[in-house]
Amino acid sequence: MNTAAIVLLAAGALDWLLGDPVYAAHPVRLLGQLIGHLDRALRRRFDGIGGGLLLVLMVWLAALVSYLAPRLLMHAIHPWLAWTWDVFVVYSCLALKDMIRHARPIAAALDAADLATARALVGRIVGRDPAALDAAGVARAAVESVAESFVDGFLAPVCWFAAGCWLARWWGLPATPVAVGAALLYRTSNTMDSMVGYRDETYILFGRAAARLDDAMNFIPARLSLPVLTLAAALGGLNAVQGWRTGWRDRLKHASPNSAHAESVVAGAQGLCLGGPTRYADGLEDKPWLGDGTADANAGHVGQVCRLVTIAGALTLLLAAGAILSCV
Repeated sequence: MNTAAIVLLAAGALDWLLGDPVYAAHPVRLLGQLIGHLDRALRRRFDGIGGGLLLVLMVWLAALVSYLAPRLLMHAIHPWLAWTWDVFVVYSCLALKDMIRHARPIAAALDAADLATARALVGRIVGRDPAALDAAGVARAAVESVAESFVDGFLAPVCWFAAGCWLARWWGLPATPVAVGAALLYRTSNTMDSMVGYRDETYILFGRAAARLDDAMNFIPARLSLPVLTLAAALGGLNAVQGWRTGWRDRLKHASPNSAHAESVVAGAQGLCLGGPTRYADGLEDKPWLGDGTADANAGHVGQVCRLVTIAGALTLLLAAGAILSCV
């Protein structure tokens, strides 16, 4: 268990120091490429059940990689390489620093009243049509993206790593490989959902299994984001009480069972209204508003949410490490 906690903290430190560098052999990029190839092959031959086959294949791959790779490195080369591999895999599943790196230039562009640049930058992290956004709309989009991505990109993989340790104890297995496998399974599920989990004509059947698994794996982490972000808001000098109240009231105001939890806490803590009617490339989606504050978000709110999730990320690591050590 001590080793698993060290692996998690080392991976979190690497994420904060290095971010999520772009390179051809990045595990998540390789996952995406493999999913893309299997998507085309399975959807062409099996359509509906092909999505289930894709899910089974990717789950088995995540399990094999997390279990076999470190053992091959340990016995064929050196035990330290197995530990390094585990840290690398978990680090590759985290994206807190990268999320902040994308958001802060948007705040800088808004501060400089450079709306064209702000629109171009926010278009890299959101699915909505940036051309339809004014300065306040760009700021709201950035705040929403950072809040939602905190769960997908950091809280959920850390939660599943910790859950893997507890499952390993229950099953009588070594903690670290099960924990690494759980984090990698989450990242695999989330990547599949982002690629095939759509409700259009192409993927309504094929992507259903991936979308349901992603919903299930995000269910608990999304709800844990309420206390984590509320505590972070209190430590960061924001309105934690209003964040909790708004989060509890508005957390289910979304078509997804998980997406509004973090956003609604952030809306309340920052005194904002988030969500609302949103224009995408295929038309306008009439989303409900989250929060009771102002819709006139600005660059300061973008910087503020970056500080908020930074504090929340540190809390998440400390709480998860404590949970891991408590099951020794």
